[in-house]
Formats: sequence, structure tokens, C-alpha cells
Amino acid sequence: MSVDQSQVVLRSRRGTQMAAAFPEVVAGAGQLPDATAFDGELVVWENGRLAFERLQERLHRRGAGAARAADLWPAHFAFDLLRLAGTDTTARPTSVAGRPSSPSSRPAGSPRRGRCARRPPTRRSWRSG
Repeated sequence: MSVDQSQVVLRSRRGTQMAAAFPEVVAGAGQLPDATAFDGELVVWENGRLAFERLQERLHRRGAGAARAADLWPAHFAFDLLRLAGTDTTARPTSVAGRPSSPSSRPAGSPRRGRCARRPPTRRSWRSG
């Protein structure tokens, strides 16, 4: 996910555009400064577990259907911060650059999440954006 010139881009590792399916993630990201990028994972938490099937269902919804799905099964974004306001953060210590989303942003009862897997080709492309 990246924010550049007030435009939020949310895409899969294969390049599929996903912003229309996750309006709540885009709305939150819209509050970030320009020239910011994350490498992360979308997750949906349901009944005390990660619900991958709900995430898959959400990928096919757009417009009002996506908004209803966001109310039923909100997506959460676990991430590594790659770039903040144009500054490359990948050389910083993990305690700064790799901090996962704060505990207060996790659903009640969800597990603590460690850093996302590093994918060097993805990181380079986001960094240069």
C-alpha cells in the first residue's frame, strides 16, 4: 500500500488493484502523509480466528457491497513501514521501521502479530515510489 499525491494504492503482491474492495483501509490510509509506503498483509478476524475465506469474499465486492462487507468483516492491515513522507525507513532498526500496527488497532482478542515477511523485490518497488 502506498500514498502518493493524496492517492492511495492498495494492491496484491501480484499487482491486482484492491482499493475498491477495502474502502475502510483506503479511508484510513488517506490520513497518512504523501510519499508513504507499507509492505503488509490484509487480515479479517472473525470468531477468534483469522478468516481467510472472508478476505477472499471481500476481494470481489465493490461499491455498496464493499461498504456492507467492511461493516460485517472489517479488514486490518499488519505491516512493515518502508517509506514515510518520502524518507526510506528500511535502514532503520526494526523497532522503528518494522513495528506492527499498535495493539489498540487490533480487534479484541486477536493475536499479537510479528513483522511481516520481507520480500526484497516488493520493498524496492515501493521504496522508489
